Amino acid sequence: MKKTMLTMLLLVLSVASARIGLEAEAVEAELAADEAVVAAATFGYEAVTYDGLLFALQGSSDGSPESLAAIGAAVGYATGFGEQIQGPVESFLTANLADLLVAERAVVPVEGSYLLELELAEDEAGLVTIDWSIALAEIDTGMFLPVNYALGADAADARLVIREFGDLQCPHCRNFALEVLPEIRELLAEDDGLRFEFHHMPLVTIHANAIPAAEALECVAGVNGEDSFWTFSDTIFERMQAWAALPETAGYFISLASEVGLETEGVAECLEEREYLDYIRASYDNAVNFLGVTGTPTTFIDGIRVTRWNQAAGYEELIRLLDARSSQP
Repeated sequence: MKKTMLTMLLLVLSVASARIGLEAEAVEAELAADEAVVAAATFGYEAVTYDGLLFALQGSSDGSPESLAAIGAAVGYATGFGEQIQGPVESFLTANLADLLVAERAVVPVEGSYLLELELAEDEAGLVTIDWSIALAEIDTGMFLPVNYALGADAADARLVIREFGDLQCPHCRNFALEVLPEIRELLAEDDGLRFEFHHMPLVTIHANAIPAAEALECVAGVNGEDSFWTFSDTIFERMQAWAALPETAGYFISLASEVGLETEGVAECLEEREYLDYIRASYDNAVNFLGVTGTPTTFIDGIRVTRWNQAAGYEELIRLLDARSSQP
């Protein structure tokens, strides 16, 4: 097999509820009744499951238009995007089938959270065979950098690690911190094997004060201790409108820390010397250049991206799926 890899990013705009992580039997029944699957005589598939939960769909087909439509349907069911992604997948396969056959292997990121993997062959009679699978994309956890502060279990003892990549000037990150993180804290309180980490990802091209805010947070926490990292980050998010457009932020953040009862001695020197700038930049660079993170907030459980970052159910379902996988022999 050639090592060439053809890659294309498929994107749709609306939010979906993924079927991966749910009961596999129900998903298989829905897929079996789909018109595109029924119409594809040579299309076959099977579910990869852990404790009855769907982890991936995979199968084999020929290169007929009916089979390409059926592969699109399988991707739609696995990801929860349905017809919104079925059409783009079918169109991609149809338009690129010749190139895919030359490459023999393709990995197609879907929405940044899934991978459609394809292996193709053509015999002397011109019969095309496509082996395919659609599963959650997964990053090697060794690629994540350590952080200064975390909630829940120690790094060495954690069974699963929830990681947020966030920007302190990002409105959606504000919603995560003030609305979603309290629910994650409840999960941590119920399960001592879980850990939560915040990884800095300041989007400086659109948020001019994201790095100064991150530096202020680290400097204040460096003086006041771990608990203050979380309380002061909430305060920074709550006051975002007050500091987002300031031409100089150091004085404001020092006053804000004092206002909420935190020690500020040494914070000005920390900010002036930019003690945490390299740490923050390294976090950003790793996220963008090695992890493929493109926006904030982006959350992972271990190496798998949480598709519904703003819903507690998204974390609960993925935790259940990963626990089921780890329990398999």
